[in-house]
Amino acid sequence: MKLSVTSELSTLIKTMRMQRRIASKSLAAYVRKSPSYISKLENGEVRYIQEDELTKILDYIIEGEDFFADKIPAVIKTLSGYLDLDKMSQQIWLLDYDIIKRPITLTEDIIDDINLRLNNIGCTVARFAEWINANKDSSMSDAFPANELIDYNFRELRLVLIRVSIDENELSSLLNKKNMTTNYSLIYSIIFCLFRIEEYGEAHLKIDDGANILEKTRIYLNNNGVYSFTGFAQPQVHKASYLRNPQVMLSAAEHLDYPSALVSSMSAVNAENIDDIIKSFLLAFEHDALYGAQVFETFKKNLVWDSAFMLKLMGQSFHELNQISFHLKKQLLDDITDVLDRYMRIPEHQKKIETYP
Repeated sequence: MKLSVTSELSTLIKTMRMQRRIASKSLAAYVRKSPSYISKLENGEVRYIQEDELTKILDYIIEGEDFFADKIPAVIKTLSGYLDLDKMSQQIWLLDYDIIKRPITLTEDIIDDINLRLNNIGCTVARFAEWINANKDSSMSDAFPANELIDYNFRELRLVLIRVSIDENELSSLLNKKNMTTNYSLIYSIIFCLFRIEEYGEAHLKIDDGANILEKTRIYLNNNGVYSFTGFAQPQVHKASYLRNPQVMLSAAEHLDYPSALVSSMSAVNAENIDDIIKSFLLAFEHDALYGAQVFETFKKNLVWDSAFMLKLMGQSFHELNQISFHLKKQLLDDITDVLDRYMRIPEHQKKIETYP
C-alpha cells in the first residue's frame, strides 16, 4: 500500500532518528536506500512511501519491542507534543496503523455479548456479515477499495472514509473464539451494526439517530478496554455527515461527570474552554490510562492545595514558545522539576516562615 508522506511524518522520522542518535547512513543501509533518499524523505521531498518501507524505518529508529504496543504509542506521544488533534487526524499513515493494521485481541466477554445480542435479534452470522459488508449508512459502493482509509474532500469538508468488508468465515471464526484477534475498524463496525439492527432494524437512519449509535458504539468499546490510539471514531456530530467525519474528538462528558451547574453558570466561552481542557485529559487517558489517571489525580490535589497559585501557574504563556524542539521542551520540564525538587528539600519548619520585602 502506498502512503502519502506528510510534512509531519518527515519531521517525525528525522526527530526520532536523531533522538536515537542513528546516522542517516545507517538507516539508509538498513532499508537498502541511498543516504540522499533518506535526506529527501526527512526534508519533505518524497511524496509517497510504501507501507512496508515506512514500517521498516519506524521499527528501526524507535525504541521498543512490539511495533504496535510500544512503537506506535511512542510515535503518537511524540506527535502530540507539536500537533493538535485536527493535524493528528490528517496523518492517514498513522490512522492506517492504528485502526487497520494494529491487532486487537477481544475478550471473551465482548464476544459472548455479541453472540447473545445476535441470538436475541435472530440474526445469523451470514446475515450479519451481509449487514456489515453492505456499508448501508456510509453509502460507499463496491468501487471503493475495502478496508483502506480514503482521504476525501467534499464541499470544504475533509472526510476519512472506510468501506468495511469482513469475510463470513473470518466473522464466524471470531465469534466462535477460534481467532479472537481483529482490528479497531472491524470491531467498531461490528458493534455499530449490532446496535443499529437492535434499535432501528432496516429503517433509514436519521442524522441524530446515526450520531447516537456512533456515540453508543464508542462508549461500549471504551468501557470494554478497546481504544483507538489516535482518537479515531470519536465523532463530533456533524449535521451534514454524522458517519463520514469520524476523526474529530468529541467532548465526552460521560467520562468526567463534572457539575453541569458549574458549566451552565459560566459564559459560553468559558464552557468551551472547560470542554477543551477535558478533551486534553481524555487524550492522556486514551494514550496511557494509568498515567492519565495519575496526572488527573495530581491536578485535583494541586487545586485543593492552593487553587489561586495553580491558576497563576496555569496562566503562564507556555504557548508563546511556539514550535520549540522536543529537546527544549524536555529541558524546560527538567528545569521546572528541579525547581520544585529544590523547594521540596526546604526543611519543614522553614517552609512555614513568612518573609516580607
